[in-house]
Amino acid sequence: SFQLGLAPLALVALAFVPLCLWAFGRLYPAGDGRSSGSGGIMLAGLAYAGLMLSSNLVALLFSPILGGYFLVRAWRRFDRLQPRRLLTRQSWPSGLGHAAHVLLPAAAGVALGLCLSAVFWLPAFLEYSGIRTDQWVGGYYEYRNHFVYPFQLLLPSWGFGASLPGPDDGMSFQLGLAPLALVALALLRWPRLAVAWRRTGAYLGLLTLAVIFLMLPLSEPVWEALGLVSFAQFPWRLLALTIVSLAFLGTGPFARWPADGAHLAATALWALLIILPVYPYLRSEIRPPAEGPVSLQGLMRFQQSADEMTGSTAWVQEIPRWSPLADQIMAGIEITTKVDYTAAYATGRLAVHSQEMSTTHERVWFQAEDNSQAIIFNTFYYPGWNAYILDENTGAVTGTVLVEPEGALGRISVPVPAGRHVLLLSFEDTPVRKLGTGITLATVALYVVAAASKPIVRGRRDR
Repeated sequence: SFQLGLAPLALVALAFVPLCLWAFGRLYPAGDGRSSGSGGIMLAGLAYAGLMLSSNLVALLFSPILGGYFLVRAWRRFDRLQPRRLLTRQSWPSGLGHAAHVLLPAAAGVALGLCLSAVFWLPAFLEYSGIRTDQWVGGYYEYRNHFVYPFQLLLPSWGFGASLPGPDDGMSFQLGLAPLALVALALLRWPRLAVAWRRTGAYLGLLTLAVIFLMLPLSEPVWEALGLVSFAQFPWRLLALTIVSLAFLGTGPFARWPADGAHLAATALWALLIILPVYPYLRSEIRPPAEGPVSLQGLMRFQQSADEMTGSTAWVQEIPRWSPLADQIMAGIEITTKVDYTAAYATGRLAVHSQEMSTTHERVWFQAEDNSQAIIFNTFYYPGWNAYILDENTGAVTGTVLVEPEGALGRISVPVPAGRHVLLLSFEDTPVRKLGTGITLATVALYVVAAASKPIVRGRRDR
């Protein structure tokens, strides 16, 4: 997964992908099997919440695929309730009602998952406009330079470099010879496979073909039309989706094998044969970072030399290339304040002294000769920063003051009143963040109540 440029949390998200398929698949069992009921819906909600909380990228890419998956699984049940051959113009309203009834368990699972993860995705979605995103699609991140050439999908080499313009990438984009061989065997057995397996297999097979197309240069017009770059950034990141689709299709040769000793031994042998071709890829290559050992200083050196992906808010008009705080970090000096003392003393009418600081607040004593003074902080403005005036002696809040962006850098500026006071700058939850937290806590409470009441309900049934 690191070969696909995925962050560590995305590795966790890849574990939730098959878990989501399994949990939502239990809501629509093959054949005439019994659905997993309310417990299955809550399990599906947990699985989807885990996916939403672990990776924006994987959740955005996989959610439409998950929707298509449970539509495919639900089709057989719908066909039993409302056979297609009996549908007429007059029966369409009842058919739509049956469809809604069939899809209700999956919709409830998705809704529970969204409610459980609302603490994360709701602010991320509604406050997305406060983030400057132009750096995500320019320079090295220009997606047109990162399409995959067809031969790279089959090339068995394994590199530890980066993606580069053209076919000479330092990393691998292969689908894998072992999965492709198993898929070929599954196609040979296709007529003998169960109808439910073939339906799911056909869906995932078409998904694999679509993903391959979207990774090739031929798909550039589609990327332009659909704006896919805002989801995946690099076309080759879609390769992560084939991990699950090829894994399922690769089970075709072993589907419906008897659970006897001979077949279990054959399964173990096949597992060994699948692992052996990828064994050489298990080695890791550690390259010393050019910026030096992993540290805050190394991060600053990388950001200065790479000139890419410097996190900025929407109020930043000019992305800074360096700052006084960076000089302190490079010198190994602890940062105890983010007050811009140069700007504070420039007028000669303002005196300031930082009393304490953390990542989410700073407490500053000040004395202003008039009401036209402002304290500027070397922190980007973003919704959630609030400022309070405290009594110098008691520390009681005596008022609130406006927090606003300042200049081309979009730094925090706080106008202060005349006199001797203490300013408290604090990063707090916005109404949207509070709403997301409330929804998540309420849903967690629902799960706790459901878990606590289950033994009681079971006991009453046994009487």
